[in-house]
Amino acid sequence: MAPRQLAASELLEREQRILSAAFEVVSEVGVAALTLERVSQYLPYSKGTLYNHFTCKEDLVVAMCVDSMEVFEGFEHRALDFDGSKRARMQTLSLAYLLYAYLYPTRFMLVISAKSGQVIEKASEARRTELLETESRLMAQPAIQLVGPALEEGVCAPPIPLSADQIIFSCWSNSFGSIALLHDEVRCCTVRQDMQPVHEVLCSTNLLLDGLNWQPLSADHDWAGEAKRAMEAQFSEELALLKKQKTPFSLTP
Repeated sequence: MAPRQLAASELLEREQRILSAAFEVVSEVGVAALTLERVSQYLPYSKGTLYNHFTCKEDLVVAMCVDSMEVFEGFEHRALDFDGSKRARMQTLSLAYLLYAYLYPTRFMLVISAKSGQVIEKASEARRTELLETESRLMAQPAIQLVGPALEEGVCAPPIPLSADQIIFSCWSNSFGSIALLHDEVRCCTVRQDMQPVHEVLCSTNLLLDGLNWQPLSADHDWAGEAKRAMEAQFSEELALLKKQKTPFSLTP
């Protein structure tokens, strides 16, 4: 008798179970020690079954990165839905990224591994395409909803000609760099001593937005107070969870 063909929904559910197990493995032993055989030990599937979904360990890592980006996408949507100015929503987006890193540290740091040449080159073409499409979607929404209109309206007037995509890339890299260097797992940044991640991400974001001449400038507006209002309005449950975990995320001006 031929083996039963699984429905698409069953295959997707099984793949999600594999990804969940892989995240558990990475949380315990790190990406370097991740193998399909180790992941299979957390599941009622053989290693061969895992190979039906992922061509190799690197393919799995890229899939985990895509899954992580999709989790962050929910944070992005809520930041963009904040009832505030375009600059206020840009600021909220940076803080939402930090909040995501606090709640999902493994997912946040995974992007560094997934972007390495060794991983990308070994992953399947389908996974690489999925990664690029997901990343493009994440970058496109703030560019379309915030930066493009702000440039057209003149409320954002950079001192040199910049496209919306260039500005989004600068904001994303600024936020990612600040969060990564202030991450608990990073010990190489000596100047980070005594720095508070929330304060530093807020400062670096507004320093960049001021440099883009995005009105109103920090000297003319209470952006810290605006940040507090935005995060409490859009992420109250996540902030309450961090408070319960005794993880500081103070937005008091």
